[in-house]
Amino acid sequence: MCNKRLKGSLITILIVLLVFTLIACSTSTTPGDTSPDEKEQEDVQTLPAEDESSEEEKEEEAEEKEEEVVTLRLIIRVNPEYIVEENPILEELEKRTNTKLEIEAPPINNYNDRLNIVMASGDLPDVIYLGNTGTLYQNWARDGLLLKLDEYFEKSMPNAKKVLTEEELAFTRIPELENGLYSLPRVQTKPWDNIIYRKDWLEALGLEIPTTPKEFAEVMLAFTKNDPDGNGQNDTYGWSYNRAMGHLHRNLANGFGIRPNSVPNENGEYELIQAQPGYMEFVDWLREMYLNGSLDPEWYLTKYAEDDDKWKAG
Repeated sequence: MCNKRLKGSLITILIVLLVFTLIACSTSTTPGDTSPDEKEQEDVQTLPAEDESSEEEKEEEAEEKEEEVVTLRLIIRVNPEYIVEENPILEELEKRTNTKLEIEAPPINNYNDRLNIVMASGDLPDVIYLGNTGTLYQNWARDGLLLKLDEYFEKSMPNAKKVLTEEELAFTRIPELENGLYSLPRVQTKPWDNIIYRKDWLEALGLEIPTTPKEFAEVMLAFTKNDPDGNGQNDTYGWSYNRAMGHLHRNLANGFGIRPNSVPNENGEYELIQAQPGYMEFVDWLREMYLNGSLDPEWYLTKYAEDDDKWKAG
């Protein structure tokens, strides 16, 4: 895009120069109109005007480029409480980057459905969020729906190069497509996927935040059986979750020595979570809490983020 604009600017400047050249020639070649000395004087007077006009043209076009606002269309996934419209942070981002952000944020539970429709429509956005580098990502790259970023990353993304290591970029590369880079990974520098406890329930029952799987199971059973909300009814579960198993594994399976799929073992190899030692012990631990009633029996039917609503409702 930059090359096209530069080319257009050069063409405009050349046209301006050509026009002035033709004017100079036509006013100095008519027989008998001027003497050679007068012609030379006219030419000398005309040339500075040509240079001055072309310089003004360059300055005007440079100012236009500086003022030009680039519109970017994004489809992103955010929590329901996140406000996109009239967001002061986004407005400041637009101001600093001289951009106009057209953001579509579909409901979380229908995000992938909406994204599939958009990607199949042919009217592609500039930026999308995709939660993983699985089948959809790889198919879209093969079908030419995603831009290969290698050249741009090397030449035009100095800040990204500072914070992203080659090991992190490897997660988004596609080996069968010349190990191409078709997306940038989202890297967390601090823990972001955590367990949230009802502090008022812990205090009501005189309990501490659990630090081991055994303590966790004991606290969840107490939440279920000992009326932590004090309403005299048997209407509480120790804990609930949603069917996003990746979050469940990250939050709880690590207590059994299980690594996420994306974390290599001591030999630098990647292993399926289900194939790692300790996984069956983890499943038995979940099963025990399901049977004693401390785990919400409908947890696996709960869509992503709906467990937050259950938690807020008590």
